[in-house]
Amino acid sequence: MTGYVLRRLLQVIPTLIGITLLVFVTLRLSGDPIAAYLGSDAADSAVITPEQEAAIRQRLGLDRPLAVQYLVFLRNVARGDFGQSFIYQGRPAASLLLERLPATAALAAAALVIAILISLPGGMLAAVNRNKAPDTLVNVYSVIGDAMPNFWLGVMLILLFSVKLGWLPVSGSGTWRHLVLPALTLGTSMAALQTRLMRTGLIEALQQDYVRTARAKGLTPRTVLFKHALRNAALGYVTLLGLAVPGLLGGSVVVERIFAWPGMGLLFINGLGGRDMALIQAVVIFSAAMVILANLGVDLLYTVIDPRIRYQ
Repeated sequence: MTGYVLRRLLQVIPTLIGITLLVFVTLRLSGDPIAAYLGSDAADSAVITPEQEAAIRQRLGLDRPLAVQYLVFLRNVARGDFGQSFIYQGRPAASLLLERLPATAALAAAALVIAILISLPGGMLAAVNRNKAPDTLVNVYSVIGDAMPNFWLGVMLILLFSVKLGWLPVSGSGTWRHLVLPALTLGTSMAALQTRLMRTGLIEALQQDYVRTARAKGLTPRTVLFKHALRNAALGYVTLLGLAVPGLLGGSVVVERIFAWPGMGLLFINGLGGRDMALIQAVVIFSAAMVILANLGVDLLYTVIDPRIRYQ
């Protein structure tokens, strides 16, 4: 197991290098990086002479060949330095990212809890009562929940719980009441697909020979469901759940925008609006790293759920 983990961690290095190269090249193809910086400076200076532009380009290292710029960028990223933000008065992008990470982590954790509380019992209820009323209700929820866009659901929740009932604040942060609506918006959308996946996996598991054997031995339906069927049905469910986590940590862009939640998603939108390459690079690379680590975490979690799985 230790050797497998070490090999997977070593594979992370070339993967991240490839991601940094893709991000670096893509952003440069979108236009000259100096244009955004000069656009930011234009508010303080009516005229920027070519000499001033050349001095700024030299200070930012943009006068060097593109290959040299990438190597410098890669060296800085390895040290946790993503550059300085244009739109946040030269603050380091890494510090801005770390500053917004707790808010996004709180939102992700709350949404994940809501998704599990809905999808796990919902999928089990539908599988045990296949083709009956509970199964029909769960299937209807899955289809509707999967079809509803986050931005529409968020607005509807605001209209109901904030505007009409006045129970929860419309936007912002600071208390647990501010967290409820954005977490509910994300969690409800996530739960729809996870509920369907749990139902499908559990129905398939309940039809296997080992389940019939367990029933023939006289085990209670509860024991058969939780000890035998659920463990095997949970593999696909855990995979989807694990892959959803880095997406949440990477910034739930639309939801954070709607509820003015001060997380990484809102930071990313601000970076895109101002073509702030340092911010964009920081959020994208961090999100990619979370995806890679989540894949490794899911693989390791398989061995806990199913002891038959072993990595050499």
